[in-house]
Amino acid sequence: YKGSIQNWSFDQDNSGILYVANNNGLLEFDGEKWTKHFVPSVRIRAVKVGRKGRIFVGGQGQIGYFTKTHNGLIFTSLLNKLPQENQGISETWKIIKIDDIIYFQTESQLLKFENGKLTPLNLPGYLRYAFNVNNKLFTQFYNKGLYEVVNNEFAQINETEILSDDIVSILPKTDGYFCFTKSGQVYELKDSGFVQVTIPIKLGTINTALKLQSGDFAIGTQNNG
Repeated sequence: YKGSIQNWSFDQDNSGILYVANNNGLLEFDGEKWTKHFVPSVRIRAVKVGRKGRIFVGGQGQIGYFTKTHNGLIFTSLLNKLPQENQGISETWKIIKIDDIIYFQTESQLLKFENGKLTPLNLPGYLRYAFNVNNKLFTQFYNKGLYEVVNNEFAQINETEILSDDIVSILPKTDGYFCFTKSGQVYELKDSGFVQVTIPIKLGTINTALKLQSGDFAIGTQNNG
């Protein structure tokens, strides 16, 4: 498939074309053939299909998007839209799309791209993870717990700072949310804070979790299947 052995994230457009963030660049698969698109000297860590035919990518020292043209995909960097002091991006770990807004989560920043403008948000602490949960943006900060981002402001969620473990997925349930942690624990997030869920098996180290169309939850672990 013309890429490196490491793939970091996937996304798919409305026509079914698959895009893969790969150490060697952005991989494109149309069901028959693979095409590789380079961002010079950058390992791609994150990909997200946006509107207007744009495929947003982020990686080591770079963020931007590819645009579909008659000559194939053309890359446009967004670094020059940032103030000089914010352009030093070491890694981009995740890209989140909420309506027409794109968020880039880097190792130390959360960048908002809307209407052609790229804005660094004023963070309340050291950012660990960001999540799109039913088109709501949640963030976890080291030793400070969970926050919801509303109108560029970070609203702290009560009684969530008690959890020192990294949250890797937040998924909606009928009356709240399930939070899955890196160490293999599952918590319900309620108005009163976290309530641990008792599970009859050891999950091991969790890398990701998602909710299936059936309503069940699938969990991908690092060492336990």
